Amino acid sequence: WWTMNGDDFNVPSHVLKSFPITPAQVEPIHKELEELARLLRAEQPRHPSVTLYAKKEIGNYDLNRCRHITDQAEQLILGALELSHLWPAVLLADARSQKATGERPGTEREWPFPWNGHHG
Repeated sequence: WWTMNGDDFNVPSHVLKSFPITPAQVEPIHKELEELARLLRAEQPRHPSVTLYAKKEIGNYDLNRCRHITDQAEQLILGALELSHLWPAVLLADARSQKATGERPGTEREWPFPWNGHHG
C-alpha cells in the first residue's frame, strides 16, 4: 500500500487513512502478527544492502531475503480477510514491482560500521 499510494519513503496521513483494512479486521491474528514482526525485526539487520549515493553510504534492509517471514504475514492476513485465494495474484504483483535491472553496482552486503544488533 505504501509503495502504490505513497512515495516509498514518507508515510503521510492520507496513505494511512486510505488503507483498505482496519485493525479490527486483523485483531483475531494479532498475536501471530506480533510474533512475525518480532522475527522480522531480528532478521532484517542480517540482510543489509548498503549503496553509495552522492558519495554517502545509504543503508537499507534487503527484505527479499526476509520473504520466509513476510510471506507468512501476508498469507496470515489474507486468511483473516478470507482472501487466501488471492495469494497467486499477490505473488505476481510482487514480481512485477521488483526492479528489473537488479541492484546498483557496488552494493555491499555488510554494514560499514560495527553492528551490535541494537537500534539507537
